[in-house]
Amino acid sequence: IDRSLSLPPVQTSILVYSPDGTYLAAANSDALVRVFNVQDSTEYATLEGKSNALIVSMAISPDNMWLAGVTTSEVMYIWNLQAGHLAFVLDEFTERIIDAFFSPDSSQLFIVTEDELSTWQLGEKNIIRVRRILMESPQVIDADLAKASNLLATARQDGTVWLQMLPSGRVMARLNTSESAVYEVMFSADGKRLVSRSMDGNVSVWKVSWQGFGALEVSPLATFRIPNLMNNLAFSADGSSLAIILNSGTVGIWKLNDGKT
Repeated sequence: IDRSLSLPPVQTSILVYSPDGTYLAAANSDALVRVFNVQDSTEYATLEGKSNALIVSMAISPDNMWLAGVTTSEVMYIWNLQAGHLAFVLDEFTERIIDAFFSPDSSQLFIVTEDELSTWQLGEKNIIRVRRILMESPQVIDADLAKASNLLATARQDGTVWLQMLPSGRVMARLNTSESAVYEVMFSADGKRLVSRSMDGNVSVWKVSWQGFGALEVSPLATFRIPNLMNNLAFSADGSSLAIILNSGTVGIWKLNDGKT
């Protein structure tokens, strides 16, 4: 272990680095978010919401100005990270919030719920919803964003993965992965690979590329059938390997170039 951070005796559920690696945010079971300065391992800020609802997902804006937290109660918190206080509370959602992502210039926040995709314009003193798109059926279960291209992947109840451009919501592709619901989708760090896992243990990997005139090309790269698949996917930094937690308590690592463990 290179270094350690001092946390209170409560369970930590979520860890998120800022895009530039300056900060590490830890969401705890006491409904607080503690933010650490990575360079010297000191606590930078303790952020508190308006209720005891747990934070289940977080995102830090590229400019380190904002931290967004998704709660279990369909409420979104946005903290001003530099000032260390709660700036905005969004409590108008009626369905589960899947995830939230900041635009590359930090000016907008994209929020994905089970039934809608909304775009919010961030200002120093206010936040305004500028676009709302109803999500077509089937139901959205998970989502991830390729930040360099603003390409959103959503895992669907019917075993498909949809690729949509933000902020327009335009559907660029629908990928068939399984006859079972897709539980997780994830882009590699450079956005050039996409992986999904389904309830039946099917793991699919695609190569994602952009051709001339903005044409999206998605081609199958590998497919694995893992009966004892548990959860949680992770790409290596260069996208060449994929790690998966198995029910046996082990971690399987696949080299995507040859499809071998």
